[in-house]
Amino acid sequence: MFDPPAAAEDEEDKGDVIQEEEEEEDGSKKDTIPKKEAPEKLPYHIMVDEVVRNTRMHYFKVPRLGSFMAINLEYDACLHEEAFDDGVREMINVYRRRAEQEDEKAEWEKEEQIRKEQKEQDEEASAYQPEDKDWPSIKASSYKKQKVQFVVCMNTCG
Repeated sequence: MFDPPAAAEDEEDKGDVIQEEEEEEDGSKKDTIPKKEAPEKLPYHIMVDEVVRNTRMHYFKVPRLGSFMAINLEYDACLHEEAFDDGVREMINVYRRRAEQEDEKAEWEKEEQIRKEQKEQDEEASAYQPEDKDWPSIKASSYKKQKVQFVVCMNTCG
């Protein structure tokens, strides 16, 4: 019922065209390539004007003047028990991994300090150059989501 109508060929060709220039390896400019910009996708809705004259409308009592509108509402929600449980487990895991990483950093810094002191004591050795080590950032993964679908209905009958 709420499947949007198929886009006609004429509507697909109406998108705005953006001219894009590309440079080749030798620095010369290549011909411009037209690139279509994706049109904004609005939510699909159904509107019934003059509900009294429409044969698809069913009345349980006396018909009333007005109109009726329904909008399909879909979104991803993370407000459910499984998402909460997984989120708590994930954050506990992240805190544990961050603590382990801090311990590794402290151990690595101690080893670097010992290496620096050994280089300073040895007169014949070259100057001390500290090693750079990249530490990956530890972040929590995104929450587990469920797709939620509703139909929002409005009427001006009555």
